[in-house]
Amino acid sequence: MKKSILPLIFVFCLYLSQAQDMSYNQPWLSVMPGERSLAFGIPQRSVFSDVQGTPYANEEFLEGTLYRFGKAKFKGRFRYNAYTNEIENESKNGPLVLLRTDYYQVTIGNDLYIIASYLEKGAIRKSYFVEKNKGKVCLLKKESKELSQLEFPGSSYRPERAARFKDEVSYYLKVGSDPAVKVGLKKKDMVKVLADHQKEVQAFIKENSLKIRSEEDVLQLLAYYNSL
Repeated sequence: MKKSILPLIFVFCLYLSQAQDMSYNQPWLSVMPGERSLAFGIPQRSVFSDVQGTPYANEEFLEGTLYRFGKAKFKGRFRYNAYTNEIENESKNGPLVLLRTDYYQVTIGNDLYIIASYLEKGAIRKSYFVEKNKGKVCLLKKESKELSQLEFPGSSYRPERAARFKDEVSYYLKVGSDPAVKVGLKKKDMVKVLADHQKEVQAFIKENSLKIRSEEDVLQLLAYYNSL
């Protein structure tokens, strides 16, 4: 009789160990902020209860103005979703997503969001940008968010990693009506795009000891270039 019981005990223990390993594949149920519960009712603390970070350039709605063909249409409170590339308008019934068209421009706080064409891998695309200056050549700032994947440990020896939004900021130069081109905040990229006044640009950078590593340096250079 004892011999027949031992195999059953072994199988039962094996089942329990496998069930523990597979618990990460069970559906999660929300219990309270910061806590999750497996479907079979065992509460567990988990870093996956909330995605870390935010998809928005600014989490809160900020005062702003919607412009249509350059004319102010109405004032409101707005925020930019850098993950979905959308601008939301605060309303009593919840956020409203604005129509994504290049004849709309929106100020959000101190930033002016425009839709502009840009080059990406040989193709012309459109996106929201923060316009940093006016003139023949404009510096555009592109704010993006990338969502990392959930990483379950699979065992007690690997730490859990929550999904999180990661910031990505890139810069583009737009010359006239041409699609904007991606640039780095560095001297080589500026001189390349502004090649029609290369000697003047290089002299201005040298005379003003510009490092071309910040928005301020680039805007100072473009103010000079646009005055030529």
